[in-house]
Amino acid sequence: LIPTTTPARPLLPFSTGPGSPLFQPLSFQSQGSPLKGPELSLASIHVPLESIKPSSALPVTAYDKNGFRILFHFAKECPPGRPDVLVVVVSMLNTAPLPVKSIVLQAAVPKSMKVKLQPPSGTELSPFSPIQPPAAITQVMLLANPLKDLFLSSCVS
Repeated sequence: LIPTTTPARPLLPFSTGPGSPLFQPLSFQSQGSPLKGPELSLASIHVPLESIKPSSALPVTAYDKNGFRILFHFAKECPPGRPDVLVVVVSMLNTAPLPVKSIVLQAAVPKSMKVKLQPPSGTELSPFSPIQPPAAITQVMLLANPLKDLFLSSCVS
């Protein structure tokens, strides 16, 4: 994850260990054949934030710089009928003494995957106060990952 003012987009490798939700084997695939065509589309899928149950996997800190932090929280379940889709709740937090405004999350994935960002809960974060809990923006990210590719790249603007 990087601010959009930075010219390069580093890829963030995620763990390929057995507990990583990004790389769990798919039981619906036969002999390793990936999904093709409309099944990969995420256009008709919407997952309400309230319906998401968190998995036991620890959140991944995707970005932490200058008092702005992005965490990925993985859902316990896939959307009904779409075992190839990983549901991720993205939390954006401000720990800086200044407000953060006009926040837009962008995500890029390999060509074999699809990503869909549902609307965020907001676009501004108030300054951090040690007396109150930090303000947060949440956004649901859907990842169609039939091949279980190893990289995800995101960018913040």
